[in-house]
Amino acid sequence: MTLKRLVIGFALVFLAALAWRLRLLDVLTGLAAPPRPAPVQIKFDNGSVRDTTPTVKVDPKSLPAPIGVLRKCLHGQQVSYTNSFCPPGTREAPLSKGTVNVVAGGVEAKPPAGGGGQPGPLEPTAQEKLIERVVNPR
Repeated sequence: MTLKRLVIGFALVFLAALAWRLRLLDVLTGLAAPPRPAPVQIKFDNGSVRDTTPTVKVDPKSLPAPIGVLRKCLHGQQVSYTNSFCPPGTREAPLSKGTVNVVAGGVEAKPPAGGGGQPGPLEPTAQEKLIERVVNPR
């Protein structure tokens, strides 16, 4: 009776080892679990993939003028000139022959006479003097 139990024990160990080795086979996993979805293919673009769509031909006259070129901007009856893009709410109009006077950007304030305790717009403040001493020691 002990020999019979010994043979049955070896058979059970053999079947357990066989089942363990075959547990990852596709045939057996398909029976135990639903099928896996197909993997999604990822398309990487590291800059080597170029756009091959045909380029659209653009009329150069329809492009806006580059920054730095004089522009005429219209807002109703008001006309303004700028060297940048026209502000929102205005439309760009072609320049007609004529002259344009360029006005300086701002008026410089004169420093107050007698010192007055406050530094003028061109005099450095105490903080600026301290920073200058730290950055450029003599």
